[in-house]
Amino acid sequence: AAGGTSHPRPCHPQEGTSGKTPLHMAVECHNRSAVQFLLHNGAYVDAQMYNGCTPLHLAVGRKDAAIAAILSHSGADTLLRNMENETAQDLADGNDDVSEAGGDAESSVGM
Repeated sequence: AAGGTSHPRPCHPQEGTSGKTPLHMAVECHNRSAVQFLLHNGAYVDAQMYNGCTPLHLAVGRKDAAIAAILSHSGADTLLRNMENETAQDLADGNDDVSEAGGDAESSVGM
């Protein structure tokens, strides 16, 4: 670039009314390949919507153990709290589908 070196900057766009990032939207659509693509390309795994929910909150709330495992293996914080003072781990504790998924998903959300 003219006048100096161009450095790529991470891009973390948020939707205006809810604060959803593309990662939140991929989780909502149960799109594993998009989740993996976004994380591989620098999406912030712990991005919070305006209500405080992270992509992991959404995955656990939607009983998507596979995406919850992907997010956890990418370093998602299971103890971040949303506006209702719930962590993803709190949501997982009452979620039989995620807790019975076994192995990686179960350990990844701290059950």
